[in-house]
Amino acid sequence: MNDTILSQPDLEAYEPFAGTALSPTVARAHVSPPLGLDVAQAGLFAPETPAASVNVCILALDLGTKTGYAVRKRDGKVVHGTQSFAPRKSWTDGQRWLRFQSWLAEVLDLHHVQRIAYEHVSFHAGVRDAHCYGAFRALVEMAADRRNIELVGTNVQTVKRHWTGKGGADKAAMVAQARARGFRPETDNDADALAVLDWAVAQERAA
Repeated sequence: MNDTILSQPDLEAYEPFAGTALSPTVARAHVSPPLGLDVAQAGLFAPETPAASVNVCILALDLGTKTGYAVRKRDGKVVHGTQSFAPRKSWTDGQRWLRFQSWLAEVLDLHHVQRIAYEHVSFHAGVRDAHCYGAFRALVEMAADRRNIELVGTNVQTVKRHWTGKGGADKAAMVAQARARGFRPETDNDADALAVLDWAVAQERAA
C-alpha cells in the first residue's frame, strides 16, 4: 500500500520558492486517511501476525533524487511511497534542496516522527550521485537536529541481508520481498525504504 504525503506543485510554472515553506502559494499536504495494514498485511513481519506497537514513530528513508520513504506509527500503521526531486529546467540551482527540505519537514511534523532511519551509502559510482546523496543526507541531519529526533544509519548490505537474507540482493529481489510481505511498492526506492523500516523496527524491539 502507499500514500501520497504532498501533492506535487506545478513544476512547469516557474516560481523561485515553489513547493517550499517560503512560497506564498505553497501547495499544502494532501493527506489521505492513514494507511494501515489490514489483518492480512499486519506489521512488517509475517502477514498472519498482528503488528504489536513500538515505542516510537519511525521514518525510514532511501535517499536520492527519487526518495523512498516509509513511516511506521506506534500503533503499527504504515505509510510509504516515493517522492521525486528530479530537477526541471525552470528550477533554480537550490530548488531541489528547498523542495526536499519542505517535504521532509511536512512528513516529520505530520506523523510526529521520533526516529529517522536511513541507508548509510559509502560508495557511489559517479561524482554527481555522491554530491546529491551528501546534500540530501545533510538536510536530513539538520532536520533531525532541529527537532531533536534520533538519527540512525545502517549500511546497504545490512539492510539487504535483513530483508532478503542476502547482502548482495538486487533491486528486483528487494521489490519481490516487499510484495511477499503484503506491500505494493511504487518503485525499488519504496521497497528499500520498507526494508530500512523493517530493520529499524527490529532494532527497536531488540532494545
